[in-house]
Amino acid sequence: MDKRLAHQRVSVKEYWIVDPANQIVEVHLLKGRYLELSNVYSKEDSLPVNTLDGFSIDLSLIFKNPCTS
Repeated sequence: MDKRLAHQRVSVKEYWIVDPANQIVEVHLLKGRYLELSNVYSKEDSLPVNTLDGFSIDLSLIFKNPCTS
């Protein structure tokens, strides 16, 4: 079973898919009985944590550019 579907089945309220290669985060929120894509955030964004009122994550601190030689 797909992880998203497994989380949906137990009514997880917020589900993230983090793509480090493309430096994005897909946020899925529970709407009724289904997890639906709410938004896609990139490294320039501040990602609000919907289950923690007033809390957000600065993605520029998470997706730092790799060091170059």
